[in-house]
Amino acid sequence: MVMQRIFPVILCLLLFVTALFANSVTLDSLKTELSKSEKDEVKCFILITIGDFYKYENPDSAVFYYNKCLELAESSGLKKYSATALIKTGYVYHFQTNYDRAIGYYLRSLKIAEDIENLGIIASCYSSIGSLHFDQLDFDKAIEYSLKSLTLSKKLGDKDLESANYNNIGLAYYEKGNLDKALDYFFKSLVINSETGNNEGLIFSYRHIGVIYRAKGNFAEAEKNLLKSLEIAEKTGDILGVFVAYGSMANLNIVRAESAQDKKVKHVFSQQAVEYAAKAYNFFITLNNLYLENAMALSLKQAYTLLGDCNNALKFSDIYIATKDSLYNEERTRVIADIQTKYETEKKLQEIETQRLVIEKQKIESRRQETVKNFLIAGSGLLSLLVLIILLGYRQKQRSNNIIKEKHNLLEQANEEIRAQKEKVESQHQVVVNHKNFIEEQKKRIDDSILYASHIQSAVLISESQLKALLENHFIIFRPKEVVSGDFYWTAKVNDWIIIAVADCTGHGVPGAFMSILGISLLNEIVRRNEITEPAAILEELRKSLVESLVQNSDADMKREGMNACILSINKKTNEYLWAGARNPIWIIRNDDKNKSITEIKADSTSIALHKNMKVFSCNKMSLNKGDRVYMFSDGIVDQFGGKGGLKFSKSQLKNLLSKTASKSLDEQKQILEKALDNWQNPPEGEKYEQVDDITLVCIKF
Repeated sequence: MVMQRIFPVILCLLLFVTALFANSVTLDSLKTELSKSEKDEVKCFILITIGDFYKYENPDSAVFYYNKCLELAESSGLKKYSATALIKTGYVYHFQTNYDRAIGYYLRSLKIAEDIENLGIIASCYSSIGSLHFDQLDFDKAIEYSLKSLTLSKKLGDKDLESANYNNIGLAYYEKGNLDKALDYFFKSLVINSETGNNEGLIFSYRHIGVIYRAKGNFAEAEKNLLKSLEIAEKTGDILGVFVAYGSMANLNIVRAESAQDKKVKHVFSQQAVEYAAKAYNFFITLNNLYLENAMALSLKQAYTLLGDCNNALKFSDIYIATKDSLYNEERTRVIADIQTKYETEKKLQEIETQRLVIEKQKIESRRQETVKNFLIAGSGLLSLLVLIILLGYRQKQRSNNIIKEKHNLLEQANEEIRAQKEKVESQHQVVVNHKNFIEEQKKRIDDSILYASHIQSAVLISESQLKALLENHFIIFRPKEVVSGDFYWTAKVNDWIIIAVADCTGHGVPGAFMSILGISLLNEIVRRNEITEPAAILEELRKSLVESLVQNSDADMKREGMNACILSINKKTNEYLWAGARNPIWIIRNDDKNKSITEIKADSTSIALHKNMKVFSCNKMSLNKGDRVYMFSDGIVDQFGGKGGLKFSKSQLKNLLSKTASKSLDEQKQILEKALDNWQNPPEGEKYEQVDDITLVCIKF
């Protein structure tokens, strides 16, 4: 079963690596051209092209390059590239099912495209907005926008977009239950794709035709068309097309199994459905696409139900419900509707304002013509007077010119001397300016790199909403010493176990951040992929993987580079609580203890790094009751200098503070801890103290 889950991911990675190797020369040459190019329009084109390379395998990088293009295009007035960067950013968020952000980018792109009357981008925006409404189950809106895009794509002669619109309209009619109309649109798309040789379009058309025949009960035609779609996807290296075809084959086999009378035949079709759906599901998880993950969770639930496998059917039923809630919650739908309503209202107001400005302009022009007429009449009289004054002035000017000429010669001599001195000063000034610009540019690049590293680290840390779903009662104090942190907290759910980790990597800032991201990546592999849930075993695997990852370092570096960590595993079904620590202890305050004293379980003295004697980590089984509080932390908080004498905050002070506040709510206790730490670093009187290390503290109330 584990190999069945892992194989599609390995296949996906192999195909991605092959594609990346084939494109690496292109990417390198593009980045070289970007650094050489002086024209903003060329730079925008290259940034968009680089973003397209990253669109599926590295969405964050794609968004980064699209945003760089947007900034440059806006500063240079290149509105076409502004609209292009916005719609492509919308594509990325759309694919990640972040619909409210996607609609915002689509509408911003549409507004700019309408201003510059770029019909191609307008048509693409209509098509994308239609697809988004389809994903949100508003099929009438999906058809409305796809028809708008279809009209423009025909006018422009854009066959690929015309074909895509036929597909989108067909899908909407399929969901509305009008199978004949849907099939008609899919065949129109197929004809165009066959004429143009658009393999991606052919994959869509054959797959959708197969889906319609499946719904009509013509399983033979359905299978023929789906396999044709799969064949083209495999031949052209369209990885997403391959796994979506797997999903469609899974659904076909589910319907076959449901209609089969013979139990053996029913079992064969059901088993085939599980195999196809499992491959697709595991791949869609790697894409972080809730829409596709939700669809395959439903297919796996149905297939396992037909096989009589209740445990797996229930498991995927829970996943289907959870992902469906994330996709189609009322608040998300309302936000999208509000964004579009606001856009349409602003567009109407803009049209009214444009009409008002036209009328105002006509009035101003009329007044201007009247003013010109009056000015000409008055000017004629003044001109006569002016001619007389000029004649008198000319004679006076002749006398003055002789005097000025003599003074001019003297001034020229003085100017020559001043000019020579000025050139010398400007030359020196330019040297200083060049040095200043070089230093400022270097600083900006470093600051930008660290800020981008901070975004990456924030992305890999678990979000508050995900933590809330796993740990209902908790609080976290997380204060990096610099922009990025060498501390991290991490959690995951595997079967009935919830695993929480708090780790302190060697160093802080950028070096510490690299170690923390490596630690999170290794924990994901050990716990999520390999399903290891026992804390001591996790620490053992983490140390082994870390040593293997840093194998190219010297022995001295290997001993120095590592991390301290503690891991807590919770099984709410069996009320089991397991804990293991590498130099970081765990503190417990019992709910029934009136004194609120702290029980400390000491950690093993060895860290997660290369040692001469690699001691085995010990696992502690704990007994916890409702209301008990558990604290896991790095040493940053107790080592912080401050107060009147510049002393460390210390474990004893932290224990005393936690004991005094243990009867308060979690929010109150967190606020008190943060205020105490702030006052310690910034006492009312005396010296202020900088933060000396990254600070992390996690509290869980049971």
